[in-house]
Amino acid sequence: MNNIEVRFYELTETAIVAKEILSNNHGDSKVQLEHLSLIEEAIESLIESCSVNEEYYDYILQKLITIKGFIKNTKNSLIINTDIEGLERKVVELGKHLDELLFRIKYNNFYFRTNINLFSKLSLKLKDSGLLEDFSQDEIDQIKSFWIQNEYSNVDPSLSLSFKKLGGKNNEKVVPQNIYNQRILPMLNDLKQARLYSDKSIYDNLFYNIKSPQVVLKCVRGKFFDRHNKEVSIQNAFRILLKERKDLIIKPNLTDDGIKVQKLLFKNGQFYFREKPMRISDIISYWGENFIIQHVIQQHQIMANPHPKSVNTLRMVTLRWNKEVHHILSFARFGTKGLVNDNAGSGGVCVGINSEGELMDFAIDENAEIYHHHPTTNYDFSRSTKIPEFEKCKNFVKELHQNVLSQDFISWDIAISEKGEPIFIELNFRGAIWLYQLTTLKPLLGDFTEEVLRKAKDYNDNN
Repeated sequence: MNNIEVRFYELTETAIVAKEILSNNHGDSKVQLEHLSLIEEAIESLIESCSVNEEYYDYILQKLITIKGFIKNTKNSLIINTDIEGLERKVVELGKHLDELLFRIKYNNFYFRTNINLFSKLSLKLKDSGLLEDFSQDEIDQIKSFWIQNEYSNVDPSLSLSFKKLGGKNNEKVVPQNIYNQRILPMLNDLKQARLYSDKSIYDNLFYNIKSPQVVLKCVRGKFFDRHNKEVSIQNAFRILLKERKDLIIKPNLTDDGIKVQKLLFKNGQFYFREKPMRISDIISYWGENFIIQHVIQQHQIMANPHPKSVNTLRMVTLRWNKEVHHILSFARFGTKGLVNDNAGSGGVCVGINSEGELMDFAIDENAEIYHHHPTTNYDFSRSTKIPEFEKCKNFVKELHQNVLSQDFISWDIAISEKGEPIFIELNFRGAIWLYQLTTLKPLLGDFTEEVLRKAKDYNDNN
């Protein structure tokens, strides 16, 4: 271990001890000040080291993310330890030293000079996966020029560079995740109403007369309802389940990203989850007071092939713009490791769908890792697999969007039945749009990019 690594080790260890002492409110102020002084000494040493050890910049940056958290926690602990004399002054001094170290590294580090924020989890993720390599200053300038022309400054180019690295075109139009979250989404969607639309217990009323998973039972605020929305007792709720005598899917009403979406297995006259018999009280204990139980979807064989254990869906995105609903991009999602759900957040992989309705030749996961074969089944994504009835699916989501008036940007999760019919699963109003764009190699807003950016700027300037 070299000197700079030793110093970081000392800094980390002393910061942990100091944080524990402060947060647990034990030890006298002299001991606490000694520990904070050790942190200060280590930071000062790092300031000197980083001036001459450029090869360690990336190492320092990643470590500092951890150290910043320790210092922040130390500051927070002072809120409840205001009687400790001298600690607040010392922590303020530490913050100044840390800022000086960060400034030196940013000034000398190529990534920071090009406005790539390596304190962003996404940028670090892209860098670690090899997608932020071998780019030129001309590429940076092209991206910067596009966003300045559209009156957005200091845009992090990391997503655009990664997009081009994967083979995407018009990469300057790739929308950064933070601009989407902070500037575009509030203009397109009424986020106050979004939670209501995201409640799976009302889908059968919101989207009626369409193909969707058959509801068996709902639990809303601890009350049980049958498929006709008639309230039933807890005893009758369990009887309804037992009458099904087959595997069922259970999911929370108010979450997304596949959280707690599981299969209840039926065997020997009762339901099991993770090999444990499940009574209605066990279900409530695990899933809480808001969940829905549905029939298992029988999906099209083409969709099942890459990973048969999960119900694999299409994530399809629509945009209402200029008084018309447009389909802007789609990708397929496949589960991994034998899990039921296909969400990237649950370990699934995403595969773009091209304009001909065919799977692209690579998949990507939530860590921006690239796969040309399915990581569990070894399915080859270069087969040019044709999505069944893709045009029908596109028309299906555009028609669904007509029923949601307050939200102009919607991501739809659509399964495909054995006969090729689209099945509505759920809708989402937020999303990892960095993943959308890298998966499909399409800028999020396509030909509408400049127009949407101008309107978003006007909206934010006036609100």
